[in-house]
Amino acid sequence: MSCCAGCTATANHFGAEVARRDLERYLKKGPDRTTRSILTAVRSSGLTDATLLDVGAGIGVLQHELLDNGFKSATYVEVSPAYLAMARQESDARGHAGRVRFVQGDIVTVASGLTVADVVTLNRVICCYADCISLVKAASSRARAIFVCSLPRDRLLVRWVSWLRNWLRRVRGEDFQSYVHPPTTIEATLNKCGFRKEGSHNSFVWHTMLFCRVNESSSMRE
Repeated sequence: MSCCAGCTATANHFGAEVARRDLERYLKKGPDRTTRSILTAVRSSGLTDATLLDVGAGIGVLQHELLDNGFKSATYVEVSPAYLAMARQESDARGHAGRVRFVQGDIVTVASGLTVADVVTLNRVICCYADCISLVKAASSRARAIFVCSLPRDRLLVRWVSWLRNWLRRVRGEDFQSYVHPPTTIEATLNKCGFRKEGSHNSFVWHTMLFCRVNESSSMRE
């Protein structure tokens, strides 16, 4: 597997300790607010017995929840081996092992080898990727019906905090950087790929968007 330097930095940043804490938090408190907004968007689409491709899937919260609630199968894609190990552990514990394909790698590199899924999700992934257009094109190419993503809101305070955190990481000698990409760039890219935005949701920091392939319907609205 070849992986860009940015993906290597991401894998190093989201190591074993981060993965362990994320799983403990999820088991104690359930999905966080941004993840709940994605789950709401997916469930509002009305799809049943569907397939999921979760890109940058972390500990696999979306697949755990959706497989528990009627989805048929899932493909998990993640650059962090620590996250993949935790997601696999939890999938085994829930009896989902036979319904999940685990792939370690960069979606831009591995997309062509993945089966098309009804739903593709990118939860807090776009902010970890410098080339957001290549990321969105690769991920959306595997979406049969629905594409859902969350990314930081493009506002001054969020950009300032992102800049400060990146500066502190550079001071500490870390390679990982985060990005605040304009939602308009994501939407324009998806429009060119044959998708139409059907709904969105804002929290203080995060912006969630639901897209449907043209001629696919969704019940989620602004």
